[in-house]
Amino acid sequence: TASHFEVKSARPLGGSSLVIFALPLPDGSELAIEARVPGMFLPAPGSRVTVSVNANEAHLFKAE
Repeated sequence: TASHFEVKSARPLGGSSLVIFALPLPDGSELAIEARVPGMFLPAPGSRVTVSVNANEAHLFKAE
């Protein structure tokens, strides 16, 4: 299932890119989601992109 998220920032990491998305929460706040994607993918901050997750390759960490 794909969803649409707002891009907060994006930067190159050599052979991949780090893209940070904003996930809106029910209380009106946002959760930052970081994704490393292959190749050069640098969407502009504020743009909206379609995101889907391969559960076999996802790594989740407890928030601090």
